[in-house]
Amino acid sequence: MLELIISLVLNVSAVANVPIDFDVRSTENERVYAQHAVGKSGQHYLLFNLNHMGEVSDYKKKAIVAHEISHAMVYYETGKTSMKHGFEFKKACKKIAEDSNVPFNKACKRSH
Repeated sequence: MLELIISLVLNVSAVANVPIDFDVRSTENERVYAQHAVGKSGQHYLLFNLNHMGEVSDYKKKAIVAHEISHAMVYYETGKTSMKHGFEFKKACKKIAEDSNVPFNKACKRSH
């Protein structure tokens, strides 16, 4: 499962020209499908709950990946987190969703 997710991260990042080197890992946080985090060193992490991700289609996995990469892009461009899914998040998510051929309403909603 993690290999598939890493492949999706690489694919979405490449087609959307995302200039971030991600460290993709699993998380046991049952409250989320996925989340973006930045370490003290500035390393960007994409954390995925493999149990939850195993329950959704590959299409939904791609939408979740695009959503989390959008959070990373907001942080990369502004230095701020995008927890509220505000203007910066929606702008980044729209571009990444379009570039990776995922509908905006699937990738950019709050419930991932």
